[in-house]
Amino acid sequence: MRSALLLVMALLALLALAACDDGGYGGGGNDSVAPTATSAAAGATPTPFPSESGAEPVFWRSEDNFASLAAGTEYKAVFRITNGYEEDTLTVVADRAAGGQPVEFTSNRVVPAGGDAPGAYYPMTILLPQPGAWQLTVTAGDDEVTIPVDVAEPGPASAG
Repeated sequence: MRSALLLVMALLALLALAACDDGGYGGGGNDSVAPTATSAAAGATPTPFPSESGAEPVFWRSEDNFASLAAGTEYKAVFRITNGYEEDTLTVVADRAAGGQPVEFTSNRVVPAGGDAPGAYYPMTILLPQPGAWQLTVTAGDDEVTIPVDVAEPGPASAG
């Protein structure tokens, strides 16, 4: 129950940040992170919010489009799924390019307050143990999307 409350609070905080920072929330000016879709339904489409990144059927909002993701530091993101997937949970698997054990994250679906874009919303805290190149794989029904991310060394600039 407590984790569900924390997830809802995190989503509300992310949505409040998006409303307060001139539309820069989630875009971060880093267009180099692009999803790779493995389903026929996936393809680039305009997003309803300039603060969202991604493509059909998986969009995400984060503070800086994963640019400040650092090893051992919690990173908050919200995934929006638009292919009709409305399961109670969403799982994201992180694989390190250099090998090793994958890391799995699961989030409960939340219903945002107000007039948000259609889709199912899943706030998530990502915590990766090692720096380097990683790939986040989001599987929602028959659709699978991969998001390449670079995880920085932990340090004073990434602590937070």
